[in-house]
Amino acid sequence: MKRTCNLLLFIAISHVVSSPVSMTETSGEPYQCMQEVTISDYANANGLEISQVACPNGHFCDEPNIRDLYGYDSTNSITYIKLFFTIVREDDSTNPAITPQILDQQMQQLNDDFLPYGIQYEYNWRYYESSYFRVFSAPSYFSCDSMRQVMYVSPETQYNVIATHLINPGNSWTTNPTLFDPMGYRSGSIMSTNPLGAQFTGDLSRHVFSHELGHVFGLIHTYWGYNELASCINMCAENLATGSSDFAGDRCSDTPPERWWSGETFAGAGLDSCSGLAWPIYPNKNHMNISIYGANKLFSPQQVSRIYCYMEDYWQHIIAGVRMSADTTFGKAPFTVNFSGWSDKNVNSWFWDFGDGDTSVVQNPQHQFDTPGVYTIETNINSNEGEYTQIKNSYILVHDDTVKTIELTSSPGDTVLLPISMTNFIPVTKMTIPVTFTGIMALTVLDVSTEGTRAETSTSTIVNYDSFNKRYTFILETPFGEPVNPDTGIVAYMKIIVPSGPPDSLSVSVSPYSSYDVLNEYYDNVYTPVTSGSYLIRSGCCENIRGNIDGDALDQVDISDLVYYVDYSFGSPQGPAPSCYEEADVDNNGSLDIADIVYLVSYMFSGGPVPMSCF
Repeated sequence: MKRTCNLLLFIAISHVVSSPVSMTETSGEPYQCMQEVTISDYANANGLEISQVACPNGHFCDEPNIRDLYGYDSTNSITYIKLFFTIVREDDSTNPAITPQILDQQMQQLNDDFLPYGIQYEYNWRYYESSYFRVFSAPSYFSCDSMRQVMYVSPETQYNVIATHLINPGNSWTTNPTLFDPMGYRSGSIMSTNPLGAQFTGDLSRHVFSHELGHVFGLIHTYWGYNELASCINMCAENLATGSSDFAGDRCSDTPPERWWSGETFAGAGLDSCSGLAWPIYPNKNHMNISIYGANKLFSPQQVSRIYCYMEDYWQHIIAGVRMSADTTFGKAPFTVNFSGWSDKNVNSWFWDFGDGDTSVVQNPQHQFDTPGVYTIETNINSNEGEYTQIKNSYILVHDDTVKTIELTSSPGDTVLLPISMTNFIPVTKMTIPVTFTGIMALTVLDVSTEGTRAETSTSTIVNYDSFNKRYTFILETPFGEPVNPDTGIVAYMKIIVPSGPPDSLSVSVSPYSSYDVLNEYYDNVYTPVTSGSYLIRSGCCENIRGNIDGDALDQVDISDLVYYVDYSFGSPQGPAPSCYEEADVDNNGSLDIADIVYLVSYMFSGGPVPMSCF
């Protein structure tokens, strides 16, 4: 299977778009890369405006329900990112690709663009003398390997950007972090000063550098322009008919299905080919847009969440000021965690907030979480350079979950729903639930249902059905990104037929047996919850004394009951079974047989004893 080559190109004003052609990386692994076609060809290709089916997820940040756990609001602190620029100039130290003054202007605009989203950039720079690389022909991203290998400085601690002049085709290049080691020499950006490329010059109108830094954090171009995912070609990005930006194709776009978020490239294009709806006409507004007018202005809320999600997973090493880590992030209460703090500043003081009301002022604290739950951790430093804070949302997961059955009383012959309840303190994506019934009463398990429960979107599968030993195991699994959130309540019902018979009960326990363990899972985190049991009770239907075999409303024992019983026992064809087993068990010996008929005859005609009490 070919992997998608998410090499994210930005061509600001050239009338080109992309479709995939095969290309092989130096390692020999095939990728899907880009071939230029005219914008008119692209506009005439039906089906590229919206999506009828979702594109496959390439990373957990692609899943809306995971992505949206991240994000920024104005109460959060600023996150600082470290950039390092290498400005290429001639061998004689002349003709730099950009001047320090232009770089400073670009950085001011970059920080202005990202400030509403809680991100700021710190940077250093240097010159690199090389006439060979000062104007460089780069037909592919991989052609630049030699340049990056000699120019990158400490990619394990900062994000590298090279400023030069690329020709053929003249694009700026930024890699999607899912493809390459974020700490390696392929993880950075090459900003071209070619006027047909990113225009990394004094022209700030296109906000190009903000666009390229969006790529760093996993963003791709909005659907109304480029489509770099081979799996999405001839599909679309969002469904105009739904009005939901999370309905389909989120890997293709993180913007609402309106041209307002995209571009004016195809303004007035008429009807959307998939929904038949008219495209509204709006000015381009998104940083990740591609159009003849460039990229500018805003990130969507979905894009901001994706930025923070990718930052958490890929880019911790380029965060400046202060960073935190933990020796473990998942465990059972009480749960002890050793935290470590790092800073590249001259630190005067440390402060930690563990999210449970406790704090610390040491650099590397140890903390015990006594109560299960999901904890957001914050660390802050006061330094000679100012205050820096890092917050990791939902960083520590502490479990102490319980899974149990709920007692249920039934009548003979009923089909009942036996509830399975769970108390979970962290999100759960998969549950393995073995259930054992202990007692002499037989029963039949028909199915497992989640309808009307906390886990209603889950699929249920019975993976073991041992009717002889009355043992059953089923698995509940949620759709990706839709966990069962922390709460208490029913997660499943076992649909059971309770046989006719005298009052009885079965002990019902959620407990492991054979190779089947009780397990809860939250993606890669697997743990065993506490379990408990209850009873499935078969209640009685008998009232007062036994013998009302025909079930008359006055609860009388008379000749009609005897006739009913004889017809059931000896009739040809056989008469109907008694509706209440206990009423027909006149002598209370646990079975329906000739002795019950003899007992009734003696009682009715020979002055024999009264039928046995129901109680």
